[in-house]
Amino acid sequence: MDVKTLRELKPRMTSRFTHWLDELQDVIKQRGLENEVQVNRYLLGKAVVDYFEDIIRLKAFEEIERCNEAKIYGYHAYWIMKRKPIQILPTAEIDAKTLHINELACATMIVSKMYEEKGIDIAQGGAELKRFFNLLYYSFKYREYTQKTLEIMIDAFFLGTTDSQNGVKNMG
Repeated sequence: MDVKTLRELKPRMTSRFTHWLDELQDVIKQRGLENEVQVNRYLLGKAVVDYFEDIIRLKAFEEIERCNEAKIYGYHAYWIMKRKPIQILPTAEIDAKTLHINELACATMIVSKMYEEKGIDIAQGGAELKRFFNLLYYSFKYREYTQKTLEIMIDAFFLGTTDSQNGVKNMG
């Protein structure tokens, strides 16, 4: 990324950094892991820069001005999981809760964003939501993925929740 582009994008990158930091810290707090893990700001910053570089290349290649939500969520999750900014503290015990914390955070964030995007109450997701979340988390831990495969998965979710009459399929 050239200096001019970096200067132009700095406010958006700073905003994205702050937003991602808040999201990650929320997941850490929800899981009660504040004393076991922390967000490494350098690695998070690297994830943000990589995300923007990737999106800039994508927009140029596809000749588009704006990315759809599926691309944004997919690339967001990919770079968080690639850079792994949530780090286990040296005093913490490494266990199932902390070992895959970045993947857990991304699964949590993606599911939450997708449900919010479709106007679906996450509290009413029930067994389908739990199954989807567990599958996503398992895939992040043990399967290969790219930005594009994450985008396709998110697009499939959006298509699967759309009802031609009222726009949202009942997920409960």
